[in-house]
Amino acid sequence: MKNIIAAISLVVLGFMLQGCPYESAVPIDQPSIKINPALLGTWFSRDDGGNKHYEVTQKDAYHYSIRETDGSQDNFYEAYLSDVSGASFINLRALQQDSDKNFVFYKLTTPSSNELTLSEITDNVDEVFSSSADLKKFIKSNMKNSYFYGRDEIHLIRK
Repeated sequence: MKNIIAAISLVVLGFMLQGCPYESAVPIDQPSIKINPALLGTWFSRDDGGNKHYEVTQKDAYHYSIRETDGSQDNFYEAYLSDVSGASFINLRALQQDSDKNFVFYKLTTPSSNELTLSEITDNVDEVFSSSADLKKFIKSNMKNSYFYGRDEIHLIRK
């Protein structure tokens, strides 16, 4: 569970490091997985040499607040985890005024307690969902297909 929370934090970080993943106006489901204190703290991208860093804090019992710092610019996000058939997915939403408030999604795996791997749901998905139940069903039926995810994974580490 600790690794899952850390993964959520890293997914948010990965969102800023990658291209545009699939976006949806609805989340996978409503928040139901409580915050894992082990995921809180500062995370660095292994892939870019740690130039960007992400501070993950607890917003409430189920949500994480994420601040991405890249030089002198900060970006802010809100995230929470969803379980889809035993796999952890991060629901991530940008909080900037100019953002569209859609959700983006990452599959989270935790190779170790200080490392997260995030796989974005590809923007090649064209489906539009009006309910979380339909989105979750779609993810469940496609999550084992390699083409469902972007080619590049995001690797985050805690230092």
